[in-house]
Amino acid sequence: MGKDKGIKQFSSVTRKNRLHQILLKTKGLQNTITKPALSLYYLITKINFQTLARILINDN
Repeated sequence: MGKDKGIKQFSSVTRKNRLHQILLKTKGLQNTITKPALSLYYLITKINFQTLARILINDN
C-alpha cells in the first residue's frame, strides 16, 4: 500500500514538473527568471495545480 502511494506521488510530481516547464517555455521566462521569483511562481502555480486537480477529480 505504501508502495502504491509512492508511485502515485512520484507521477504527480513528474506531471507537475512537466506542466511547470511548459508554462515557463510558453511565457518565455526560462532564461530570465531568478531563483526567488521562480520559487514564488512555483508556490502560486502549485496552488493552481491543486485547484485544477480538485476540479478534475470532482468532474466525474
